[in-house]
Amino acid sequence: MDWFYLDEGNYALLPAGTQGFIDSRAFPGLRLNAAALLAGDLAAVLQTAQDGVRLRK
Repeated sequence: MDWFYLDEGNYALLPAGTQGFIDSRAFPGLRLNAAALLAGDLAAVLQTAQDGVRLRK
């Protein structure tokens, strides 16, 4: 899964981190577990998102 962000009018690829999560640049703390999303494991997607928000607090 590819995720992009807008950088000075151009879209640039936002690579996944070492754990395979994609961290939003627009919404600090928002994490996407791309592998879980592609596998249909919505519980893991939600858990990753919640963990990312908790880490920001």
